[in-house]
Amino acid sequence: MPSEENSASKNWERYVGILVGQGRTIFGAAVLPIAPDQPTLRKSAILAQKGISMRVPEVTALVEAVMAGRVHQDYVQAAGHQYLITTVDEIRRDSPRFA
Repeated sequence: MPSEENSASKNWERYVGILVGQGRTIFGAAVLPIAPDQPTLRKSAILAQKGISMRVPEVTALVEAVMAGRVHQDYVQAAGHQYLITTVDEIRRDSPRFA
């Protein structure tokens, strides 16, 4: 029987593969479930990066930058490093990419 951690890892790889394409190197990603017609829960972000863990204040800063539309204009601090967000891709659940 697969463990929850292993199952979550496989789900993460599947969705990131759909978003960026198979065979491409990705150093980090944040999948933010934002539905314009529903309230957003900031702590429901799914984050992954090899060797990096993000704390709640860092995740909150990232979500606020995305929601304010300034994510491409400033660096985001995470685990003592600065990152510049280069791509934000909105995928809807009814998208054929998730079929």
